[in-house]
Amino acid sequence: YILLDEKLKRRIIMADKKSKEDIVLYVLAGCPFCEKVRVKLKELKLEYTESEVPMSRDDPMRVELMEKSGGIGTVPVIKVGGEYIGDSSIIIDYLDQHFGKK
Repeated sequence: YILLDEKLKRRIIMADKKSKEDIVLYVLAGCPFCEKVRVKLKELKLEYTESEVPMSRDDPMRVELMEKSGGIGTVPVIKVGGEYIGDSSIIIDYLDQHFGKK
């Protein structure tokens, strides 16, 4: 199920399986690459928080995400534990490797 936190503009997605680490998915509304990562998180039954980022690339939040994700200036960006990862294909590979069936 989904809890909507209007004040912080984020959704907390609840699933059957909790990850061992906190997961935050940074997205823009309507982004197809963000949806691709959402599908993978759902497939892996991982619990995560979703946070919508501002559209402007000059916004301090976007600048911080770009710095933390190794210079990737696009969304989605995912934070797993203390690690930030950008690019939907890289994120999906990471999720498969760390949370997929062993």
